[in-house]
Amino acid sequence: SRPENVFLPTLYALWKSPGIMPTWFTGEQVIPKLQGGADLMLPGVIMNRGIADGGLGQFRAGQPRSIATPDNLAPVAVGITATGSMAVAKQLVSPLGLRGKGLLVKHTLMDHLWLYGKKTARPSIPFTDVADVHHAGFGSSAAAAAGSDDGAAQQAAT
Repeated sequence: SRPENVFLPTLYALWKSPGIMPTWFTGEQVIPKLQGGADLMLPGVIMNRGIADGGLGQFRAGQPRSIATPDNLAPVAVGITATGSMAVAKQLVSPLGLRGKGLLVKHTLMDHLWLYGKKTARPSIPFTDVADVHHAGFGSSAAAAAGSDDGAAQQAAT
């Protein structure tokens, strides 16, 4: 589907039902950059490098994703994929590493849409079962995925 035809839920909706869309993870230090208007760059996406697709699964450009941190499933932003999984997979094996935009951010914590709502703080939604961990693309262990960051989130959004 084309990006302009994608319906995205608000953060408030995602906090009520965090499993309604796939989630990508980034480091806590990236959140202020996203809130400042930056898109999520591929080097800032925390991936499980032990899996061929980085744990992101199959996707095409223009598909919705939420953005959260490894310690909390409550999303901090919502966006659409800027590229497809095939392009990301090629970059994962490239000596140049990951480059470019991963998600085009459309809504973040504390933006105008969030301000229109109840202005509630981000809730704490822990990984509670294997389904949460699998949904996050981390295979069998969220902790292992968070540890497989390789410092990528340090180079996040620009």
